[in-house]
Amino acid sequence: MPDKRSHPRYPVRLKCYFPDLKMWGEVRNVSVEGCFICAERPLAIGMVTDLLVELPVVGVIHLIAYIQHHTEHTSGAVGLQLMGARFDKESSGMYLIYRRFVEALESLVPLKASYEEIVTDELKAAIDPFVDDECCFTVDAGE
Repeated sequence: MPDKRSHPRYPVRLKCYFPDLKMWGEVRNVSVEGCFICAERPLAIGMVTDLLVELPVVGVIHLIAYIQHHTEHTSGAVGLQLMGARFDKESSGMYLIYRRFVEALESLVPLKASYEEIVTDELKAAIDPFVDDECCFTVDAGE
């Protein structure tokens, strides 16, 4: 089935936090229209919530997120929630910073291709423990 998205998505691992819900998550991919988040519990489809995302080099930004869909997923005994979020571009002044960050990722696509050309099978095996496609998150013991 062809992908109906109008904007490319880029894989990332970014810490995020829903302050109203006191809930941590991890952004797993981004596009200029939204992102895919792994969180510790479900959010209602259609919910609008504040979202803080830590962008490398930039810092923590505040976005208004609309929960567009979610998919139940389990990893071991822990039930996790995967959510697609779309952003309110009008009410979040930081959306433009987010968009510029995502657009900057486009310039890294050729770098990834070069990396994949030179990485050896031996190195890929050593890297495997660092590459986890399962959802994961950690919460500090003080939370």
